[in-house]
Amino acid sequence: AGGGSKHDLSKVDPLTRVLSTCGDVVMAVSAEMHREIIDLVPSYDRVEDQVLSLLRMDPAVRQDDLIWSHDNEYNLVVSPEEHRTLVRGAAAHLKLTERMANVSLNLEVDEQRTDVDVLRGGRNFKSKSTRY
Repeated sequence: AGGGSKHDLSKVDPLTRVLSTCGDVVMAVSAEMHREIIDLVPSYDRVEDQVLSLLRMDPAVRQDDLIWSHDNEYNLVVSPEEHRTLVRGAAAHLKLTERMANVSLNLEVDEQRTDVDVLRGGRNFKSKSTRY
């Protein structure tokens, strides 16, 4: 806790950006920062406080990088290819089966998108279950 942010989102390659949600808050983060958030949190019970603290600390996270979410778990809005990579990575990181990682991280696929760029305002956000 404390200290300034070491994450400058303006320098993040758009292809590595993911959207992480916690509670009703969505933040645009780099893949590296997303991993840090997961590592910071010993259990998902504390995840909301941690993410909100990071949001307040990070001047690079602007208000229009925040969109409204429908649930209280991580949401990553990604291309189908990135989705498979993330599910495999999450499964390895959390020592879960891919099916369980898919459910627990609530990974969302937007097949109209070819990158993992930031969605603004949430108008294009859609919830969709995908199984591999």
